[in-house]
Amino acid sequence: MATGPEVMQFEPWNVARKEQKAANKLAHRRSKKITKCAPAYDMTTEQPPYHVWYRMDKPHMNEKILRITEEVMNRITSGRPEDKELVQLREAVDQAKEVTMTDAKPVAVVGQQAMGKSLLINALLHRRDLSKTSASGGACTATAIKYLHKPDASDFSETYDAAVQFMDDLHLTEVMEEHARRYHHFHFSGKVDPEYHDEEERDAATAEEYFALLFNVNKDERAKEKLSALLTASKVKDHSLVEESLRMAHLRIHEAKADKDRIVKFDDQDIASLMSNIEHFVAQEDDCPALWPIVQYVNIFMGGTLVRNRVSIIDLPGLGDLNQSRTAATNAIRRKADFEIIVAKSDRVTTEEVVHQQIKQSIKQHGAKNTILVLTKIDEFFLDNQTIDKMIDKDKNDPFPQIKQYLLEAEHRLDALTHGEQNPEEEFMDPDETEDAIEEYEEYLRKMAQCTFIRQRAEMLEEAIRQKFKKYDKNPIQVFSVSASMYLDWMKFRQKARPVLSPEMTGIPKLRQFLLGLAANQNWRNYKHHVSNKLPLFLDKVARIAYNEQKDDAYAVIRPIFSKLVEDLKEQHQTGFDDFVGSKVAPVWGRPYQKTRILQRFTRTVQMWGMDCRWNTYNKGLRECGIVKRTAAAKYKGLGFFNWNEELSLEIQSDMKNWNRKMLLEVTVFARERRKDTEAACSKILQAIMKSTLSPPCKAIAIEEWKKRQEHVLATCPRLEADLKNEVKETFKYATTETDARCMIATIYRPLYEDVESMPRSQGWYQQQQRPAMEGKLIEDDSNGDTIIDRIAKKVDDTAKKELEEAFGAFFEGLIRELELFDEHISDRLVPDYAIIDTDREIRESLKDVLPELKDKVKELQDYLDVQGAQMELMDEETDEETDNLVDGEPMDEDPDDLVDEEQQEIVETLPKSARKKTPPGERDTKRIKIEQEAEDLI
Repeated sequence: MATGPEVMQFEPWNVARKEQKAANKLAHRRSKKITKCAPAYDMTTEQPPYHVWYRMDKPHMNEKILRITEEVMNRITSGRPEDKELVQLREAVDQAKEVTMTDAKPVAVVGQQAMGKSLLINALLHRRDLSKTSASGGACTATAIKYLHKPDASDFSETYDAAVQFMDDLHLTEVMEEHARRYHHFHFSGKVDPEYHDEEERDAATAEEYFALLFNVNKDERAKEKLSALLTASKVKDHSLVEESLRMAHLRIHEAKADKDRIVKFDDQDIASLMSNIEHFVAQEDDCPALWPIVQYVNIFMGGTLVRNRVSIIDLPGLGDLNQSRTAATNAIRRKADFEIIVAKSDRVTTEEVVHQQIKQSIKQHGAKNTILVLTKIDEFFLDNQTIDKMIDKDKNDPFPQIKQYLLEAEHRLDALTHGEQNPEEEFMDPDETEDAIEEYEEYLRKMAQCTFIRQRAEMLEEAIRQKFKKYDKNPIQVFSVSASMYLDWMKFRQKARPVLSPEMTGIPKLRQFLLGLAANQNWRNYKHHVSNKLPLFLDKVARIAYNEQKDDAYAVIRPIFSKLVEDLKEQHQTGFDDFVGSKVAPVWGRPYQKTRILQRFTRTVQMWGMDCRWNTYNKGLRECGIVKRTAAAKYKGLGFFNWNEELSLEIQSDMKNWNRKMLLEVTVFARERRKDTEAACSKILQAIMKSTLSPPCKAIAIEEWKKRQEHVLATCPRLEADLKNEVKETFKYATTETDARCMIATIYRPLYEDVESMPRSQGWYQQQQRPAMEGKLIEDDSNGDTIIDRIAKKVDDTAKKELEEAFGAFFEGLIRELELFDEHISDRLVPDYAIIDTDREIRESLKDVLPELKDKVKELQDYLDVQGAQMELMDEETDEETDNLVDGEPMDEDPDDLVDEEQQEIVETLPKSARKKTPPGERDTKRIKIEQEAEDLI
């Protein structure tokens, strides 16, 4: 348990107090303004995560990389446009002069309204007014906002870019049809349930507002009349309302001056201009025309520590949207994020069922390690003075006894002053000044007690939450407690009194440090790849062009042979993949008894929907595609909602786990076959070069060139296995963890829900017709002769094949690109098909002269990164050792994915960390000192 900040005795505290007063006076003389409190918080003092990415001298490395490429560019700038080789070299300079960074790690931030989500985002990004809060008069965020890095922007730059992305027609139509259905149900169906009347009236009103916005009825009378004519039973039924609404959406997008990709851009905006320009795209407000219902998301590009280090914060709308299609769109962004922050109030998190559901859903989607719960407003744990005095007097935990002792000593000092006595060290102080100092010191002690109580309360709550959700994953979720409002107060330059919690105790720096660590490995690999692969390739190209006298048309003899072997490999891989998806994608239920078993489970589940459930609640579930977000039905007392799709997805989970296990093994075998084929092709290419009619010197050069390229060609194969496995797991998640209106079960069941809900009502229709009809739909064949079980199996099969095809396509494209580079390099060694004049030769001679120096510089960068990599390995070993020594609670049940990995240990290329040879602690210290010394020497 935390003991809070160190509590100071009066004497050192008083010395620090005087020093602060002196500093304030100095600031007053310099600024001519009175400084009444501590200075604003300087976030540059924060320590980054202990990772080599943050230990690297990146500006120094970037400068060295740029100088290497500039040395080449300066020598070829005067080259004539007719010199095609130099034109190609200029393009190569552009590709090599900067490190290409992969996409930022997306971190989705979700939470209900009034949980402090906007305050948290402002604090993390160190901006006071970036994300508007409802408490400050801002409208509720209605569109996803992604915060990304603006190139060349400093961390504290107040210049921003923005890009608004409108929905495509598929999503627009989906949203419009749902609104039209809700409007028609309330006004024309004659089936409005008394128990849900107010809610369905609100849904219909929301739908009408949506269409009114699209038609701009407040400013266009003709459009208002047109909409009125469309809001009829017949126009809704024949889809005229949706068709005309889609046309109006196109008009609104055109009026917003969107480009062909439906994007509106704003560049170089200050914060006020940015908010003014994007307000009606992202927020729902009463006093301005809003386009948010047809916006997919908004990107804001800015400076900042997090975004600069490739961590993208995504502010998602509250999850209470009545339109399930918009909720599904929000969930799609959540699922694609690598990490998810769930924001909840500290004082309600233990009893908030909605938050618990969000946490469980995130664990399913991202795993516990990537689920981050942020408990906000910890400052609301503050106690009044009387209560805190009682705690100081009674609590035996540190530091309360110490605070109690110091308070008694302070009281004795005050008593002594009252009787005209002073301590020797205070005899030169004015008694009134001494009394003021002691009273300030007593306030300081009570503040320390408050801070300690808040932190201890927060840590107890954090641990309780971790333990609560460990049953869903063997790893605990990440939990942080923060006070974003107090952190933002510390950002103010002038304030009468600073917050009780210090900037560090607000929890924001700790959370930011954690987030900074999320992309560190990825960022490090980007630099490593650039220095180890791209720069050597670049210098190789420089050499091939510079040494013109080594060019020989004889190299052309191997190009058609190489081309034929590559074509053979392409055909072999494509045929192998076609055979794989045609015969090796496992069926979910391959045998009749398996289908019978799952059908029985589904039947029991569907029967339960109608048990102890009144007709109006059951009907509500049918109309809402199985998802009812609010219900007062006694059956769901304590939950207040239900999701039939989730219940069905749980029924197929065990079968899908078996499918997942089989498919992971199948893709492993397939990927290894592709590696063998690739290795065989590489061997054939080498043999073809060796048997070619090239002269021995040319043959040696071609062989060396191929061996370099072969290494990169073969490196694509392990990535194929990893990517295919990932797509299998994504298919598994799609079938078992997605439960919104676009999930697999909802998509398949939607026609069934609609058919049963539309049945005519008659005496006993609920017990005799509707409920039995829903059960009967389970075994009823569709137009293709498929039962519901067949349709689910087919959906899994189609999804898996589509995802696997995309992964294989990316591998195939990358493999061919690597192979074609060899042909390009051989082409560079052919005599140019144009005359080389004297000025061309002079440029090439200058490139020859500088080439050895450039190679040495690249080698220095490689050595530097090797040293940094060695440091990272040491840190990993230490982290592993610490983790191995931490044993908490009973062992968890093993996850099926982990079991698959164990079964495949023999075919996994790299050993797990636990199986690697570790450096003994004593040797590790010596090794660390040596590595750090080497790093300093290289810098």
